[in-house]
Amino acid sequence: MVRIKKIVFVGVLLVCVLALAGGALATPLTPQEKEQVRWLLGSFETYLEQGNVPGILELLSPNMPQDERDAITNDLYSRFASGGIDFEFQANLTDEKIIELEPGIKYEITGRFSVSAPNWNLSGLKATFVLERVGPYFYIYHTDVFEKMNPGEVFKIVGLIFGIVGVLGIFFLVAVVVVILLIIRNQKKKKAMVSAGSDGPSTV
Repeated sequence: MVRIKKIVFVGVLLVCVLALAGGALATPLTPQEKEQVRWLLGSFETYLEQGNVPGILELLSPNMPQDERDAITNDLYSRFASGGIDFEFQANLTDEKIIELEPGIKYEITGRFSVSAPNWNLSGLKATFVLERVGPYFYIYHTDVFEKMNPGEVFKIVGLIFGIVGVLGIFFLVAVVVVILLIIRNQKKKKAMVSAGSDGPSTV
């Protein structure tokens, strides 16, 4: 009886260990799924550079909220009316950076992008894509990349950076002035003490 209990205990322990190991080895996306994601994002990048609005719209999930789809559509047509853009997105597809929002359905992918257009350019800014599995394929359910590559947002970021640099510069100048004033004050005190010592009574 004791031997049976030991066997059952060992069996349960092995099942738990295997379950934990399986969970540790599980990845949000398989290598094949990552290749599909690369194709999707690569197509998005290519269509942006070509100014292929219908192609980009085909990559959007049919479940994307209509207001966001309309905003993206309007943005694309107005953007390409003023000239094309050069766009590159470097997605981070490491397992620890892929966030599974809805098991087996929605995944959040982040990365850095660079974009250039007439009169402005930007690089190194972070963007997010939420991908949705519809049938056997992935589509773009949500992205903030259009907001991030808006020239107005670019100027806001640049203005913020200059503002921070300006504030830090002011603090640095104030610190330098304070240090100089303290040094001058200290020197004056030393001179006053030396002068007072030389004018005092002396003993022979």
